[in-house]
Amino acid sequence: MAKGEMDPRTRQPKRLEALTNAERRAIDLMLADKRSEQSDYRHQVALEDWILFVLDQSVCGVCANVEKTSMHHCITVRLVF
Repeated sequence: MAKGEMDPRTRQPKRLEALTNAERRAIDLMLADKRSEQSDYRHQVALEDWILFVLDQSVCGVCANVEKTSMHHCITVRLVF
């Protein structure tokens, strides 16, 4: 029963039933939304990594002798999608 393979009332194996069109459509929409969110997140991370790479390649007069970190003090970048 813990695996969900048995009906707790009848203690018989559960019968698998096909999803209705509405159930399938709802699940497909949820999955599409999650895929879109994941894609947007991956794009955001890649863009931030690229920006940090570019910032680390440039040296300004203030930080020329300072160890480079991922937080660059002389430029603030705000990403909006």
